[in-house]
Amino acid sequence: MNHKLNIIILSYNTADLVKQLVTKLNLKKPKDWLITVIDNRSSRPGEVTKLKKLTGINLILNKKNLGFAVGNNVALKQNTSPYVLLLNSDVDVDVDAISKALDFLQSKPKAAVVSLKLWLDPQQRRLDWACHRGFPTPWAALTYFLGLEKLLPATSLFSKYHLKYKDLNQPHQIDAISGAFFLAKFDSLKQVGFFDSDYFMYGEDIDLCYRLKQIGKQVWFYPHAQAIHHKHAAGLKSNNPQTKTKTKKYFWQAMLIFYTKHYSQRYPSWFNQLVKIGIKLMSLTNFK
Repeated sequence: MNHKLNIIILSYNTADLVKQLVTKLNLKKPKDWLITVIDNRSSRPGEVTKLKKLTGINLILNKKNLGFAVGNNVALKQNTSPYVLLLNSDVDVDVDAISKALDFLQSKPKAAVVSLKLWLDPQQRRLDWACHRGFPTPWAALTYFLGLEKLLPATSLFSKYHLKYKDLNQPHQIDAISGAFFLAKFDSLKQVGFFDSDYFMYGEDIDLCYRLKQIGKQVWFYPHAQAIHHKHAAGLKSNNPQTKTKTKKYFWQAMLIFYTKHYSQRYPSWFNQLVKIGIKLMSLTNFK
């Protein structure tokens, strides 16, 4: 069968979350949707292989933990569907929300990717701002880490990091969306070569959006479909201290990689050294 949409879920020691999500989606998804689960060499691979019993499930077992970017690239390189949804196992979303976002993406010829409204806590109106990002230019990052965005969120000058001055109730273009819910036209991803393998965890979604916009593609935020992101379930909120430490390291590494690749050539060497020192100092703090 030719599948219209391939939902790709990467798992690393999140077998229980994956099972819940896949079971929920599998109950109501259209027949022309495929669910691909990639396991990044979890400590309990047997739990993931149980998903083989479900129909419409494609299972890929990586021989080692390849990280988010390369792990997802394994599935993307095998994909034959015109649309793909990269979906975190810690995102609670229903088929109807995915369908609405997919219809919207199809209606925009120049769009490459779209995010729905991703909540951390819908009751408290806490948005996961990673789904509504500006590119982390030196100025945008500085105003964010200094807390100016929080103080003056409605001011475009100080709120470029998360674009909080935009109307969150209407669809609009943004710079980047989160890899937690990354709905895309496959041809566009293929055109730029999928995720950059230099990123292990964090930053690869922003980098991919940046490269898509460089070739004239659009990145959209679509608020009329929603989901809940139980963020950092396998990372910063992990009960494993080693996992927390590694996760934090990958976050700051990603920031440095992105800056070096996309911004360093715009500035003099002394400024680049200043940025690198700033990132290093921030990595030693408890900032999240």
